Amino acid sequence: MAELPAGLPLGEAVYEALRGAILQGDVRPGERLTEMRISQALGVSRTPVREAIRRLTKEGLIIAPPHRGAEVARINPKHLQDVLEVRRALEELAIETACARIRDDGVRQLRQIHTRLREAMKAGDPDRVAAEDEAFHAALYAFTENEELVSLLENMRRQIFRFRFEYIKDRQEWSAIVKEHGNIIDALAARDTAKARAVMSAHISHQERTMREKILKEEANA
Repeated sequence: MAELPAGLPLGEAVYEALRGAILQGDVRPGERLTEMRISQALGVSRTPVREAIRRLTKEGLIIAPPHRGAEVARINPKHLQDVLEVRRALEELAIETACARIRDDGVRQLRQIHTRLREAMKAGDPDRVAAEDEAFHAALYAFTENEELVSLLENMRRQIFRFRFEYIKDRQEWSAIVKEHGNIIDALAARDTAKARAVMSAHISHQERTMREKILKEEANA
């Protein structure tokens, strides 16, 4: 397991270290997680580990079946389909709302994030790519100017981050991400609501297809 990230309060550092270990595959789906083993690996007490496990359980990265203890959640096609169906509905609503309310400076902000995304890809840094992808969607949410919708989307964002990260780790998909984000920006710049909904739906559908194929392949090789 990776070392604790510097510059964070202890509880947050433990959470980020454990979350990173799960997303990077250092601990595998189905692997048991014990507070004692994690606390020893990170050199901390069990209290911040317990809190990190609780937070990650809420995010869906960890499950705690009765009488079995905590373990890394497995990704399955049905769960992927369920969460992406909800995401599609929310993000299509978000982009339609943003299309009506975004200003020129908002479009410029999205283009700046898009530039940073391409730079992260050029550097071959999947963590930065994931961060800029998150920043892109978070900015889009903000442009809706709808606090309730943003709250729902942020909750969904936490639930789908694992799927998104697995998708982003595949560098063969990076050119598609760049193209799809560019299409989204162009639709918003043109205030073309129908096109914006269509390109957002295509973006999510592509991710769903890719992740489904990846999950089925991993199950076949298990």
